[in-house]
Amino acid sequence: MDVSQPPGNITGKTREEQSVSDKREAFKYAPDFFKDSVDQDGTLVKSELEKKVVFSLEIKCLHPVGVDITWNISHLPKNVLVKNYYWLIDGSQKGPYLSPHINRATVEDVELGKNTVIQIVAVCEEKIIHAEERTAGTAYQYKITSTPLTIHYDKLVLPPEDLCVLNVHSNRAELCWSKGILRLHHVHGTSYRVMWWKTEDDEGGDVHNTETTDCNVRLGNLEEETKYTVLVESRGKVNYMNSDGQEVAVDVSAASIPVTFVTSQLCQPSNFRAVHVTSEKIQLKWDFPPPESDGSKALG
Repeated sequence: MDVSQPPGNITGKTREEQSVSDKREAFKYAPDFFKDSVDQDGTLVKSELEKKVVFSLEIKCLHPVGVDITWNISHLPKNVLVKNYYWLIDGSQKGPYLSPHINRATVEDVELGKNTVIQIVAVCEEKIIHAEERTAGTAYQYKITSTPLTIHYDKLVLPPEDLCVLNVHSNRAELCWSKGILRLHHVHGTSYRVMWWKTEDDEGGDVHNTETTDCNVRLGNLEEETKYTVLVESRGKVNYMNSDGQEVAVDVSAASIPVTFVTSQLCQPSNFRAVHVTSEKIQLKWDFPPPESDGSKALG
């Protein structure tokens, strides 16, 4: 006896075969835009809906980890639900499934100096309720594939090197760095973004930033006796063609290794004295602290 068949099975089909058969039977009641092709498990892999939906990708940034990609699906019926996404890298599925609640992610499966074709697949589902008990609540699953996007992962900017703190005072600090030595598939950045924050606020405090084209910067309005973390990001632009055929300028960035420093205590004026006293007024005088006394040791 075939134990894969339930008692009373008069169709001679296994449960799996019967499930697919049921899906195909119910399929004839589905809207016309579904009726294109179905794979063996009843999942639609190509449909008229896919021809109507606009599913485009856009490059946002190239960096040493990979490529940041955003995507957008338009003309998707409101009753169609995206269950999850996954990447196609050069035609093969890569990485884990992505949440349906995001529209931006980083592709890491790219090779320096090579062309990579990237697509994203949306796994969708719609439940269609019919009067017939046999097809009530049937869930139709299908996949929508984005327009392919070719990425030439090249001309990355070099990260700033040898970031160091030259002078630290109670309310300011001076920093410098080097551009780095050119190497294959890399270029120097055209500008730098300096970001700093209180080290104790690493979990979500305010991040301050400024931009410069030089390899040095002075940070002001710092708090005394406070530990700060700072890093420098090299930035540039490259032109790319998005999947919709539009040429755009894409950010290219690379960050330095962060360093920390501690501002000093505010120095008090010295030699405070009265230099002239009359019955009507008093003239006071004091000496400002020398610059070299207003500092602290930088921590790397």
